[in-house]
Amino acid sequence: MIATLHLIPVRIGDSNMGFWMPEEALKQARKIEVYIAENAKAARSFLKDIGSEHQLGNITIYQLSNNTTKYQITEWLSCAKEGKDVGLISESGCPAIADPGSNVVLIAQSIGIKIKPWTGPSSIFLSLMASGLNGQNFTFRGYPPIKPYDLKKKIISWEKESKNTNQTQIMIETPYRNMRLFKSILDNLNQDTLLCVASSITSECEYIETLSILKWKSKKSDFMHKKPTIFLFLAKFIK
Repeated sequence: MIATLHLIPVRIGDSNMGFWMPEEALKQARKIEVYIAENAKAARSFLKDIGSEHQLGNITIYQLSNNTTKYQITEWLSCAKEGKDVGLISESGCPAIADPGSNVVLIAQSIGIKIKPWTGPSSIFLSLMASGLNGQNFTFRGYPPIKPYDLKKKIISWEKESKNTNQTQIMIETPYRNMRLFKSILDNLNQDTLLCVASSITSECEYIETLSILKWKSKKSDFMHKKPTIFLFLAKFIK
């Protein structure tokens, strides 16, 4: 009997586990003996936190990297073909959303393994929900370019697309580069474009606010310094 690949959510802030993880998902996560994870150390910490039914030393954790091959992933999933459930977890939030775990899911789909996604926190979707920006037409841009000129070009291009299609643009940055991205956004977007900054989502210091670029220019922004942050903007739509 072919088993299931369970897509298990993990915390993205410092909130209590009961706040974001369904009880049924928690029960399932405790039972699983084989995991595929972005970070093995973080995975062990997660399994300790949830009170796994197994000793940590007896749980197999395969670590994804940029060098992981399709052959390796297929081998890791072979136990599911033999009837043993496998768990997939991200380093933060939901696996396979802006996450390399999507490669694992695609391979599992191709070899006939059942996929079970469990509800959990996603900073991308939570920030979109709280932004008030268009949730029917949006795109996630991932990490923007690092070089200033390339970043400027992308931001201007994305605003043009947003203006023409009424599409919310969503991006994320490495926390220590938040202020650099924020400054470039303020410098290059139109004054009436709406920007939402969603920082430290689900933590005690969570901050989510949507303002025009003009109003953001007079606001303090130190709340996002070196904190996990999502940036979303929507230009004034031209019909």
